[in-house]
Amino acid sequence: MKGGDSMNTLFVGIDVSTKNNQVCAVNFNQDVFFNLSFPNNPDGCDLLITTVLAFVDKEKFDSIIIVTESTSIYDYHICAYLSSQLSIVGTSVVIYSVNAKSIANYKKSYIEMEKTDPGDAFLIADFARVGRCKKLRPFKAAQHIALKRLTRERYHLAEQLSREKNYILNNIYLKVSGLMTLPHKDLPFSDNFSASNTKFLTDYASPFDLAERPLDEIIEYFKSASKNRCDDYGKIASLFDKAIRSSYRLDKTAYDPITISITASINLIQCIESQIKMVDKAIEKEMRGLYPNGYQSLMSITGIGPVFAAGILSEIGDISYFKSDASLAKYAGFHWKKNDSGNFTSDEKHSANSCNKYLKYYITQATQMSVMHGFDYTTPFYRKKYNEASTHKHRRALVLTSRKLVRLIYVLLRDNKLYVSVSHDTVIE
Repeated sequence: MKGGDSMNTLFVGIDVSTKNNQVCAVNFNQDVFFNLSFPNNPDGCDLLITTVLAFVDKEKFDSIIIVTESTSIYDYHICAYLSSQLSIVGTSVVIYSVNAKSIANYKKSYIEMEKTDPGDAFLIADFARVGRCKKLRPFKAAQHIALKRLTRERYHLAEQLSREKNYILNNIYLKVSGLMTLPHKDLPFSDNFSASNTKFLTDYASPFDLAERPLDEIIEYFKSASKNRCDDYGKIASLFDKAIRSSYRLDKTAYDPITISITASINLIQCIESQIKMVDKAIEKEMRGLYPNGYQSLMSITGIGPVFAAGILSEIGDISYFKSDASLAKYAGFHWKKNDSGNFTSDEKHSANSCNKYLKYYITQATQMSVMHGFDYTTPFYRKKYNEASTHKHRRALVLTSRKLVRLIYVLLRDNKLYVSVSHDTVIE
């Protein structure tokens, strides 16, 4: 057991709230030494440390295991403070920040227990007492907290961007249904958010106002909108005319409100995209000097750039915490629960919910980019799994390929090596 013999260990459970921390300390025999509330500030933490160390001296404990329930960022300060202050004492101290779902599942074994702060603190301490922390990663003083906040902010912005783009498609369909229903080869714009399309959607309340103009004017309009970057504006004008003719006409009173909604969404999308670029630059700047070896290892993988490398490294931390690529894959959410009974084996297997969603996002995005760039380790495997799948072809192939990429990431980080060979298993220092 990490932290020493469990019989000589003091188990401390902390139920964190914004104002106060309810703290319970027990020994292996489940004797409660105290269950008290401390202010959630440095002075309160100093009092907590004094109280804990007093019982350590009195009862002659060899080690301390402290467990908090992970509540977004709210347990970070107390974990970091305790980690720094207790690192200088002679007693072995290990701190864990435990997923709230794990604590909730453990609480189910106490059927009659009521929901109270002292009760929750006791459960958290008892969670450690029964050995539930053995396979968990201890909390480390987060010297890389700045990088993690940046990479998680980027994830947050990417979610917002995706949500806003999905939302605006409804309004685009209402305004110009042909842009959403025609085959891709018959569309005038490369995508719904190209410069030409967004300018057209916001400049004209009704799409027919532009379509009814002379062909030369339409061509000149799109030349100006795209800053003369296209080759065949005659074809674009022809496809634009086809898209408009295949669209439904709305009542004139509907166009202005829909155009205002589209304009607001486009402005928001452009704002989010600019913020993502700003965060990306900050991530690249923050990465300098951090994880130098791991950074170079991940950058040797085709499709992984500075941002994805930073996101993966900030969530993994020390690769030595993971005993195998399987444990890393489980932490990242690329682990599927069995759904078998007797001779029946289900094809539909759901991934575990209790995973690091940020790490899963960055690995999935890195996998997709590596496949798009023809990376020899992932692309053939993706195509094989895509062809094998009967349903959800892309999604199935992508998650299976992501699981394969996890194996490569684990080996490169563990062995401090670069990927340089077309052979799927050959790496070099």
